[in-house]
Amino acid sequence: MVTGCAVALIGIGAAAVGSVAYNNGKLIKTYQAEYNAAVKASSDALQDFKIPLKVKTSDDLKTVLKAERPDGTPVEIEVVNMGRDLTEVAVRTGVIGVWDKRVSEQIQDSINNRLSSTARKASNHTPGLNAHDIKPLNNEITPQTGVTGESHEESVSSIQKKSAAAQENRKDIKTSLERNPDFVIYFNDNTNELSEDAIEKLNAVAAVIINDSVAGAKINGFSDSTGSASFNKMVSESRANTAKIYLIGKGVDPSKIIAEGFGSDNPIVSNNHEEGRKSNGRVEIELINP
Repeated sequence: MVTGCAVALIGIGAAAVGSVAYNNGKLIKTYQAEYNAAVKASSDALQDFKIPLKVKTSDDLKTVLKAERPDGTPVEIEVVNMGRDLTEVAVRTGVIGVWDKRVSEQIQDSINNRLSSTARKASNHTPGLNAHDIKPLNNEITPQTGVTGESHEESVSSIQKKSAAAQENRKDIKTSLERNPDFVIYFNDNTNELSEDAIEKLNAVAAVIINDSVAGAKINGFSDSTGSASFNKMVSESRANTAKIYLIGKGVDPSKIIAEGFGSDNPIVSNNHEEGRKSNGRVEIELINP
């Protein structure tokens, strides 16, 4: 079951739910399917089109399948675990500026068909269960007495809090996984001083730009949410410009660097705890391919 704000997604197609997005060359769909099933369907879809798998990286939250068509065109599929029985799949075919949306659509169709088939088989093997038996969470709660001592109202409140916390956690995971910069630099509180690790990463960025391996770099600064919006934006801009100035000092052409601050927008984790705030105060560097 999918609860909360995700309930509106149910019922749009057999497996695919929600809207379809085409972002930065990625054709993105969300499926009401188990994570491992979506990974298998994605691998099988590549086999359907005789696209050999070259590299696979995987953990419990995200799997990346990198393949290559016979003509050398790269294909990449990202499968992201969004929670129980909810998975996002992004397909990108081609190189920057030369995306092949048609092939990405065909691969997504194959994934959808496979997941739909799996869902139908699972439904056929579940005796006595139909759509009328499924009810949304919190739609009906039986009061518990004599066990925990919770009243009906306390039980409802407890479930609602757990549901909200789970949704926030899924949102943090999704935001973190959607962002995939080439380098990330972290800062201590109330400072834009570069650490040794940051300097090492910036040296690597300078080298690839100067050697014309890439066309340039986009530097995006972020802060946590502890200050005012204007203060947070100032901090994020200062950190982005610090990285830019360092690169210029290493010999990088200023016209090849774009620096921008976004304040506390786009946190990668919750700002409700200290470790999360430290992670959100960062600079992300995206290399710009020719």
